Amino acid sequence: MMNRSAGRVILALVAGLAIGAGFDFDAFNSWWVALSVGVPLIVVGFALPPRATRVLQSSSTAGSPRFG
Repeated sequence: MMNRSAGRVILALVAGLAIGAGFDFDAFNSWWVALSVGVPLIVVGFALPPRATRVLQSSSTAGSPRFG
């Protein structure tokens, strides 16, 4: 079984490959290939990355105000 951080790394790698392939299709092909293949790959690549998780608050920041 794969641990959580390895899954995130693989997901980020797939997202980066999709974005890179999308830019490659946009740069070196005709406009209709860029619209039909390149743009959807870029959109999927930006939608795939793992979301940030909650970070536990340490004792050194317990009294400080929270922003955000």
